[in-house]
Amino acid sequence: VALKSVGLAALLVQHGCWVPCAEGSRMDLFTQIFASIGDQQTVEEDLSSFSSHLKTLNLMLEQSQENTLLLLDEIASGTDPAQGAVLAQAILEQLLDQDPRVVVTTHYSQLKALATVDPRFAVAAMQYVDGAPTYKILPGVTGESHAFSIAKKMGILDTVLTRAEDLMGEAAKVTKTLEALEEERSRAQVAAEEAERAQDELERKLKMLEEREEQIKTRSKELEKQGAQMFLSKLKEAEADIGQVVKGLQQNPSFKDVDAARELLDQVRNSVDLEDDMSAEPLDMKDVAVGDTVLLTDIGSEGTVASTPNKKGELQVSVGGLNLRTNVDRCELVAKSGSKPAATKKSNRPPSAMSKAGKKGGASGGNNKMAKKELAKAVRTPGNTLDLRGFRAEDVGSEVDYFLDKMTRASIPTAFILTGHGTGVIKKVIKEYLPTCQYVAAHAPATFEQGGDALTVVAIK
Repeated sequence: VALKSVGLAALLVQHGCWVPCAEGSRMDLFTQIFASIGDQQTVEEDLSSFSSHLKTLNLMLEQSQENTLLLLDEIASGTDPAQGAVLAQAILEQLLDQDPRVVVTTHYSQLKALATVDPRFAVAAMQYVDGAPTYKILPGVTGESHAFSIAKKMGILDTVLTRAEDLMGEAAKVTKTLEALEEERSRAQVAAEEAERAQDELERKLKMLEEREEQIKTRSKELEKQGAQMFLSKLKEAEADIGQVVKGLQQNPSFKDVDAARELLDQVRNSVDLEDDMSAEPLDMKDVAVGDTVLLTDIGSEGTVASTPNKKGELQVSVGGLNLRTNVDRCELVAKSGSKPAATKKSNRPPSAMSKAGKKGGASGGNNKMAKKELAKAVRTPGNTLDLRGFRAEDVGSEVDYFLDKMTRASIPTAFILTGHGTGVIKKVIKEYLPTCQYVAAHAPATFEQGGDALTVVAIK
């Protein structure tokens, strides 16, 4: 098989055809190709197998020269092995002096050893695994003949094989040992080749994955750009819709309008696909202690921390007598437990006429049924809320009068006053002042839905 493959490749090169070989292989251009493969005996010409073989060898000796390829199968076989081996060596040495390329197969140990003493010779063996050829050449390896293993595979009687081994004596043991070593070497090489193929396949797949990852990154950037453009477009639409909602609530705040507004805001939120906006910086869990006053940003109410945060950042906050479970990232710190209140704000408003005249003219929270109905319907917005946190007690009256006067002139029926919890001083002042205020028809602590008792809702006359 090996000799015929070499000869076929040489002929393909002569005719300018592609050669079936691995990358990096070499095949020279030969002007002559001679082969002695198989049995050429003939009765007509009175030639035995050995005689016909010698006739071919003689022709090669006469015709071979540089750029000649010679293919010899079992050189000088078919005669006495000792004589055949020395004859084969002499013929090969003569041929090499004429400078052709020679490929020879042999079972002669004497010829196999030539590579160790003559640099013009090189040896190679056919690989065998599990007693069968793999048709792979192993350069630099002197192969064994495998006569016993092949005979056993072909069904020769075990008694015959045992007798043959006995006749060989110690040489049989050496042959078996060499065959076993060759078998192990072949297995190791096959495993190494499989590992190399697996490595090549892994590198190929890794390269494909890297190329695919690069394509995904490029496509992701394109999609992000498209998504950003769509987001900005939807955001502009959402801003317009939200503006209409806020404007409507400021002009006429009521629970009925709130329901419609919430429905519209839900539609806006779904279309823009935004998460809840937590603009305030979340609390650090280490900064939160029981008794601290915090602002719940999602409902706009203040409360007192009832339990420290757990590993997930969840804590309980008491708001208006109710314990709510929330997370630190939805809270803002208002005051630490036992700390002094923050520096108070000084009002720039001039003293109101009402505060100068003494406390008179205001209606109490329980004297006007129509006003109480307004309190129940009131909805808090940034525009109808007065934040008194941080103000001094003596400035509360003027701030409230100024704010409620503005609400009256704007025809806004209800307003909210945010006092927070803190020390409770501002809340107490508001509770005492509102019944005397000329702008107030009724007042009451805000309900839980309206923001809790940190707020006071006021019905305006």
